[in-house]
Amino acid sequence: MTRGLFLAIAASAASLMSLCAVPAAEAGTTPNAVLLAVVANDTAGNGTGGSPAGGGTRPNIHQIITQFEQAIAPYETIHPTQIAHPPLPTQSLPTSPAAMDDALQQALQAYKQATQSDKQAQMQLQTAFNAYINALQWFVQVGDLDVLTQQTPDSTAVVSYLQDALYTQAEVSADFQVLQQAHANGDNGELLAALLDMTQLEQQKVSDIKNATKILARMTSTLQAGLSD
Repeated sequence: MTRGLFLAIAASAASLMSLCAVPAAEAGTTPNAVLLAVVANDTAGNGTGGSPAGGGTRPNIHQIITQFEQAIAPYETIHPTQIAHPPLPTQSLPTSPAAMDDALQQALQAYKQATQSDKQAQMQLQTAFNAYINALQWFVQVGDLDVLTQQTPDSTAVVSYLQDALYTQAEVSADFQVLQQAHANGDNGELLAALLDMTQLEQQKVSDIKNATKILARMTSTLQAGLSD
């Protein structure tokens, strides 16, 4: 890998490390080690439960699903379905060392953007979930409970999308194992392929979360309208 890519990835890593608290020693002494450290911390800090690297809290999708199902259980019976996705497109990999360096740099930037979008989507999901639970608590006291039964398809979709987000995150984690092995083997082509796949999966996960968030917001509006009648 060229010195130019090392400097580019190192600069990129320095910015992300300040956000994700990557230990300096973890960055290693090679460009691929820097890349691996950045991806590791972005992946670990962008899961679906627990606390992110560097402290603080983030939404826990497992917990949101559980609390949502518990909240609607007295009024709705749902049966989540599998979300269908088209196969991930096959990526053509560069053959020259210089092109591979450029592709790795671009892939790292794309993965960073995808994980940041994921974190933002999760925060928006938490806000939408809190608003729905608040509206539901008021609605069950004074509203027409038939409205809740009518929301069963939407509730089913919310849980289906969030479960799919969890499955997708598991696929990202599996790809990261592949990426680690590729790094250990010095296989830049396999490393790039894994990183591209992780990016596409992150984008798919963001889509799932955004869809669930939109449906929750619509359900909340329905309940709020019922309260004003």
